[in-house]
Amino acid sequence: MTHRLHTRVGRLEQRRARAAALGAEVLELLADWEREDPEGFAHALTTGRLAALTTPPERNSR
Repeated sequence: MTHRLHTRVGRLEQRRARAAALGAEVLELLADWEREDPEGFAHALTTGRLAALTTPPERNSR
């Protein structure tokens, strides 16, 4: 494997690791919210508010 390709693979692995860590953190925050405010959490699920909160802004504008 060339040095350049090896570097790109390393960067991709770093990005995947950061994305996985961020995903785990988001899931933990959602679980905390569900424990602390089950009614509010259920309301956000049923009204689509949760989807709006977790969708990137550029995708919400459509």
